[in-house]
Amino acid sequence: ARLDDLKLKHYTETVDKNSPEIELLNPSALPNGYFAEIGFVGNDKTGAVPGADTVWTVDGNATLTPSTPVTLTYSNDKGLTFKRTVSVDNDYMFTVSDTVQNSGAAAVSLFNYGRVTRFDKPAVASTYVLHEGLIGYTGTEGLQEHKYASIEKDKQAQPGKSTDGWLGITDKYWAVTLVPTEKQPFQPRYAYFEDGRHRYQSDFLTDAINVDAGQSATVETEVFA
Repeated sequence: ARLDDLKLKHYTETVDKNSPEIELLNPSALPNGYFAEIGFVGNDKTGAVPGADTVWTVDGNATLTPSTPVTLTYSNDKGLTFKRTVSVDNDYMFTVSDTVQNSGAAAVSLFNYGRVTRFDKPAVASTYVLHEGLIGYTGTEGLQEHKYASIEKDKQAQPGKSTDGWLGITDKYWAVTLVPTEKQPFQPRYAYFEDGRHRYQSDFLTDAINVDAGQSATVETEVFA
């Protein structure tokens, strides 16, 4: 599932009273596509797992507010049920809690991923005072900063695995970041792709999550936007 349609209610593009609200995130089909996505990587044993195109079913409340989380459900033909609870606080932090229930006859292994993806490079201010581009803070290597021009040249940067930290993309005024919170080991990565469109991405992939038959496992990620 993607967070790809986000406006900032208390911030406008200019100081004019009729100025439109800041559109921070947009669907990938738009020229300025920019989104955060959390999903799973499976295999033949797991069957189809949640990703960008998954159709979820809403359980109960369908309106997300700081006091009312939203729960989504997806089940596949291998006996796996995914329950995703999304909540948001008053400080722009979304929490995505994914529980995988295995009602099949055998144990399964799958991987959890998250990515912040931006299509096409925005206008970047010429300044040494701040960083605009891919950014993260993970493991013993600490702060990682990759300007758009440098990641275009390097194509990819992959620091060591970590069990804590965050990563994302930052602008002059705004940032979109992911925070894996379950102490599950994950591999951070910063990358540039030119597969028809210029695409800049900060992402992570966890180690395998094992779910025995009749059991469940939960993984949680925070999204700051």
